[in-house]
Amino acid sequence: MTLVKICGLTRAQDVDSAIAMGAWAIGFVITESPRQAAPSLVAKLAARVPPGVLSVAVFTVEKPFEMAKIVSRTGVRAVQLSAGAFGPNVAAVRAAFSTAGVPRVALIAARDTRGAEKADFVLLDSRVVRRDSPVFGGTGQPLDWQGLAASRNHLPRPERLVLAGGLNPTNARMAIRALRPLAVDLSSGIEKSPGVKDAEKMRRLFAAVRSADLDSEE
Repeated sequence: MTLVKICGLTRAQDVDSAIAMGAWAIGFVITESPRQAAPSLVAKLAARVPPGVLSVAVFTVEKPFEMAKIVSRTGVRAVQLSAGAFGPNVAAVRAAFSTAGVPRVALIAARDTRGAEKADFVLLDSRVVRRDSPVFGGTGQPLDWQGLAASRNHLPRPERLVLAGGLNPTNARMAIRALRPLAVDLSSGIEKSPGVKDAEKMRRLFAAVRSADLDSEE
């Protein structure tokens, strides 16, 4: 069964809807972004997430000790490192969390993060460059799923792969059929506006994921 992470949440009703529809993980963007949520808001929203669902703080180039402080303050149960080689490495983040006394959290690391093989899950996402700087996540830019499938030897194992990058209710089935990831990660493709989710698009997304899973059983 393909899992679903809904990311870039800023409203309680969207958190509740995603959980009710069966989300595996709920993502809150801490770093600068149109979907950025202040730690105080993240703490309130993360408190709505039941134990069986991952609450995820999404970071990019923040320092590991800053991440540790925010994780402690918000109570999230997972961290996503979206900046890859532009951000801190997995070992440094683990060390900072240990030093700060942060209980062990799940770690999702972009594929080009140093030490990504030591993370719990590996993120495959698209990036674009705007004004000479990279934009990490939420770009709406789809990946070349068929091309990636053809070069699967260079991908993380499917059971660790979280697939993002321009996914929406229309193309999610195709992406899942091509790469068979553990989970898909959506943000802009299910929104009315940045940070405001569209309940109907979310319903269509979960239906598309179920349909893709049925394809694999044929």
